[in-house]
Amino acid sequence: MRKILFLTAGPDIVASSRTRVYQFVPYLEKAGFQCRIIPYESKRSCWENLNHVKKSIFSKALNKLYSYLQILRFISLASRHDILFIQRVLIPIGLQKFIRRINDNIFFDFDDALYLNPEKKFIRRLDNLIKESKAVFLENEFTKEYSSRLNKNIFVITGPIEVNRYIPSPRGGAKSKVVIGWIGSFGTAEFIKSLKEVLRALSDKYENIDIHLIGAPNLDLGLRNVSTREWSLETEVSELQDFDIGIMPLLDNDWSRGKGGYKILQYMSIGIPPVASAIGVNTEIIKDGVNGFLVNGRKEWVDKLSILIENPELRRSMGAEARKIAVERYSYEAYVPALTAALKGGSGS
Repeated sequence: MRKILFLTAGPDIVASSRTRVYQFVPYLEKAGFQCRIIPYESKRSCWENLNHVKKSIFSKALNKLYSYLQILRFISLASRHDILFIQRVLIPIGLQKFIRRINDNIFFDFDDALYLNPEKKFIRRLDNLIKESKAVFLENEFTKEYSSRLNKNIFVITGPIEVNRYIPSPRGGAKSKVVIGWIGSFGTAEFIKSLKEVLRALSDKYENIDIHLIGAPNLDLGLRNVSTREWSLETEVSELQDFDIGIMPLLDNDWSRGKGGYKILQYMSIGIPPVASAIGVNTEIIKDGVNGFLVNGRKEWVDKLSILIENPELRRSMGAEARKIAVERYSYEAYVPALTAALKGGSGS
C-alpha cells in the first residue's frame, strides 16, 4: 500500500481543498493508497477568510505560527510516505529544496490563475513547484498553457463534482415561482453585482421569479425578490435543490479565464440548466443550447434567462442532459483512473 501525505490549503470548508483532495481520498483508499492530510491553515482562520472577518494582529500572528508548524509537521512526516502531494500551498523555495532532499516524489495541484499574483516571490515559489514536481494537476486549459512551459507532465482535472451528493431534488410537483440561483462567497460577489441590471430587468418583466444568492448574506442588490443566505457545507445541497436555473456571471479578464467552473458543475449535477458567461472553462463545460446557455452581454443574459423562465419543459430536458454530462465527464468516478495512474507514474498531456 502506497502512502500519500497531503499538504492542503485548508480543511474541508475550503472549496479547493475539499474538491481536489478530501473528496478524492475515499476513492484513493479504495485504489490501494493510504492517505494522510495536513491542512496548512486552521479551520478558524479559513472561516474568517470566507466571511471576511477582520483579524487582529495577534490573530494573524497565531495563524502564521499555526501554518509554520503545519509545514514542520509535513516535513517531519515526508520521509515516511511514498508520495508528497501539495495542494495550492506556495512553500518558500528554500523549504521546497529541503523537502526534495527528503522525498522528491512530489505532486502539485493548484486551481485559479495563481501566477497573476503581483508579488514576484509568490510567482517564483509557484514556478519552482511546477518545475520540480513529478506531475501537476490543474483546472483548465488556460492554466495548463502557463504551466506546460515548466512541466510537461500536466493533468487537467476540472472540478470534479461529487455526483452522489449533489443530486436532483427529490421534491416533485409544480412550483409557483421560478428560482434563479447563484452560489459563491463574499470574495466572488463582484460577479453577481455585475448582473444587477439584468436581474432588475427580469424582475420587472416577470412576477413569478425569485432570486436566491448563497454565500453572500450581506449583499444588497436593491431588488424586491432577492433572498440571500449564508453558505454552509451542511445546507448547500438543499439550497441548490431549490434552484430552477443556475447562473455564473464572470468579468472578462484573465483571472476569470483561470477559474474552474465549479458552480456550473454544481448546477449540472443537481439537474438544472446553467447560464454562464462565455469565458474560459465555461465554454468547455457548457454545450450551448444543449445542457445550458453561454452568454455575452446584457441582452443575451436577459434573452436566454427569459427562454428558460418561460419554458419549464426546456429546463427539465436541459437539466437532465446537464446531469448526464456531469456524471460522465466531471465526476470523481470519471477522474479517478487518471489521478491514480499519475500518482503511480503515468504521463499527462
